Amino acid sequence: MEYKIAHFPRENERALFKTDWENKIWLQPDNSWSERMDSARRFFREEVATWALLQIRMKWEPEIKTPEKEKQSWSELSSD
Repeated sequence: MEYKIAHFPRENERALFKTDWENKIWLQPDNSWSERMDSARRFFREEVATWALLQIRMKWEPEIKTPEKEKQSWSELSSD
């Protein structure tokens, strides 16, 4: 599934959804997913919606991992 942000220009609101080729599932206010677009959690600022999308991707996609910290000294390099 692919996560996206929908923009509703008339209300100037945004909502998060995930989709495959056939279905759209919307994020609800209780952080569950539903096919009901009319009750989707709405965001008034694009930055807040983007941050929420990043948090959801980090939570629901375990294959996204934080990069390892680079070694800063010779002692750290030789400890491997």
